[in-house]
Amino acid sequence: MDTKRSGSTRRWSALASAVLVAGAVLVAVIASGAASAQALAVPSNTSPPTVSGTPTVGQTLTANPGSWTDSPTSFAYRWWRCSSSCTVVSGATSSTYTVASADAGSRLMVGVTASNADGPSPEALSAQTGEVSSPGPTRTSDPVVSGSAVQGQTLTTTTGGWSSSSAITFTFQWVRCGTDGGAPDGSNCPAVPGATGQSYKLDDDDVGHRMRVRVTAKNSSGSATAASNATAVVAGATGGTGPARNTKEPAITGTAQQGQTLTANGGSWTGASPVNLTYQWVRCGADGGRPDASNCATIAGATTTKYTLASADVGQRLRVKVTGRNSQGSATAASNPSGTILATGPALPPGAPHPVDGPVGDDLAGPRLGVPEAAAPVPRLPGGMERVLRHVLGHAHVAGERPGERHQRPALLAGEGVEPLVRPAAPVCLSDPALRDRSRHGHAR
Repeated sequence: MDTKRSGSTRRWSALASAVLVAGAVLVAVIASGAASAQALAVPSNTSPPTVSGTPTVGQTLTANPGSWTDSPTSFAYRWWRCSSSCTVVSGATSSTYTVASADAGSRLMVGVTASNADGPSPEALSAQTGEVSSPGPTRTSDPVVSGSAVQGQTLTTTTGGWSSSSAITFTFQWVRCGTDGGAPDGSNCPAVPGATGQSYKLDDDDVGHRMRVRVTAKNSSGSATAASNATAVVAGATGGTGPARNTKEPAITGTAQQGQTLTANGGSWTGASPVNLTYQWVRCGADGGRPDASNCATIAGATTTKYTLASADVGQRLRVKVTGRNSQGSATAASNPSGTILATGPALPPGAPHPVDGPVGDDLAGPRLGVPEAAAPVPRLPGGMERVLRHVLGHAHVAGERPGERHQRPALLAGEGVEPLVRPAAPVCLSDPALRDRSRHGHAR
């Protein structure tokens, strides 16, 4: 009986052990399946990412991550550049991307990876954008015009500031606006014909208007235009308009004798102000040269309003050529010639007339070059010297006459047995013994 009971107990113990082992195995299998099920619960994409924005250089694109299962807690992005193949854009790991010049001609797409507590998903890719275009230049600052808004003056403009993905070329068009300066872009201001440079000289037609310039920037993809600031209302030039013009010829004053100083007066000029004058003294022949002094020799270094006569000038006639210049042009005018330049002679007594220009036989004093009218009468000469001097020079001043008054006394010059003499071409020296001898006898032989 005991032996049977003991065997039965052993059988039940073995069976219980087997049941326990089977249960443990089942629990392990169930636990392993649960763990496997949990490992497969990472996010799964159900709708692909999308990209919004314009695929143009300088524009910003934005990624939408699309739809996912299993509650993603984060998204990671990377942007791709595609042409014949796709490559990752280095450093582009944000949900937004600013299109670069390197992207021009390519297409872009974004890849999104979703993650949750169970791990990251495979990358989901968006569709590719259209081909990336490069825009025309973009203005960053306006052109600026500088210069004086006065007729005859020159205005200058900058190009302004521009951004571009490629090289830019510029063209210019100056426009003439009303006193209000025109529309902000200058589009309602008439173009000035031919005014297409970076600088522009104001003329008569601009007076009373405000000037602007329209600058067009162009690159390989397009162009854009910007207008400068408007100038002040253009004022007319003072003192006249147009290039410098002479209205009264230059003049020379001074004594035409070696060692003396001649002074030039520039004459009168008109034209747009200011008119600046320069001087050049020239040495002409005894005939005084051509009317414009074009055949007269330039005197080196003689370029001021004053000139001291040198030995090289003796026997010549001098002139001064004056050039007037302004912003619109220049012109040259020549003075009348001086008298023939005399060599240095003995000093003359105070109040005595100078033998200067004019043909021999002219009055010894008068309104000639550099010789003012004397205020006192010429004193009477002693003995018969007066008649001799008068006969030699043709006309002379006598006692009581003032210089400049021609004395007409033909009886003194004829019918008194005075034989004719040839008038000398130089001042008469009364210390000549022959003349003293003639004056003693009251006539010339």
